This record gives sequence, C-alpha cells and structure tokens, in this order.
Amino acid sequence: MIDPKNTANMLSPDSCKIRQQRLRDQLASRNLDAALLTQMHYVHYFTGHWGRVILRSAVLIPVEGPVVLITGTPAADYVATDECIEFESNRRGTLVEDQGAVMFKVLEPYLKKYTQLGGDQCHRQVQATDINDILHAMRRAKDADEVALISRALVGWEAALVTARQVIAPGVTEIEVYAQMQAAAVKAIG
Repeated sequence: MIDPKNTANMLSPDSCKIRQQRLRDQLASRNLDAALLTQMHYVHYFTGHWGRVILRSAVLIPVEGPVVLITGTPAADYVATDECIEFESNRRGTLVEDQGAVMFKVLEPYLKKYTQLGGDQCHRQVQATDINDILHAMRRAKDADEVALISRALVGWEAALVTARQVIAPGVTEIEVYAQMQAAAVKAIG
C-alpha cells in the first residue's frame, strides 16, 4: 500500500487537477461535454488513484462540474476527485464476472447529464468520441510530479543493475539474480 505521507511515491493531486483542466480545455475545443476514461493508466494520470489491476476503475471528467472516480477498490484520501464511488467488485470474496457492467450501472445517472462524451476506449454501454489523440499528446510532455516518480524509479533501477553485476556468475540461476535485483531496488526506494 502506498504511504500517503510519503509524497515521493505518488502523483501530486495538484498536478492531477492541472491535467484535468488541460483535458477540460481540449474537450471544450471539440464541443465535448465530458470524458470517460477507463484505462487504468489514464485514471491514475488524472486522479492519482492506482487500484488493483484485477479491479476496474473509471474517471468521469466533465468540462464543467465535479470529477467523479468510480472504482472497485477503496480510493485513498489524496486522490484528485470531487466524488468517489465504490462499486461492488466482489461478492463474498469472489470477483464479479462483468465488473464493467456493474461499473457502468453505477455510472449511468452521471452519464445521462452529458450528450457529447469523449472516451479512451469503446464500450458497449456508452457511445463516445475517441479522444486518444488528446490523451497521447498530453502524456508526451511530463509534468514535475511524473518526472519525480521516474527519477525515483531510476534509483531502484540503478540499485538493481549494480546488484546484477555483483551477483551474476556461472551457475547462478536467473531467479536468484532477479530476486536479489528486486530486493536491492526495494531497499533503495522503499
């Protein structure tokens, strides 16, 4: 679990809000009312929320109005959203088979407000204009919080490479090298 007191391990909520505003400006220029983003990396990029890979999440970013995060896992207090809704992603410890359908059922009242929706993927439940060109252009230039995370990751990468050079030798298994590399990276960045 990410330690919310250690801001070096996460995207900045303030930077996420700046990215949201940039997206809102792009949506308005295309006469779109809102964006529905369901790919995990975009949810993270715009909100700071990183859920479990097996659980679905989405963020609805309107040109005007509250940013809504819909997730199958509890969101941390530091996410850059105005509203956070958790949907039922499992029942008695068993994953819901069609989490997307459950998520879109929760989203339905929010989506009714918007007639011109942009999105990152096609969904059978929603008709949206593809805005991946906007999203890709935004992601090409890094913000300060992204650079800080990349720099932090490089510290771990460097520790792993140094360890690999020390450990690798005839007869040493790849698993042993990998385990020691991973341990060095974790020790270096926490």
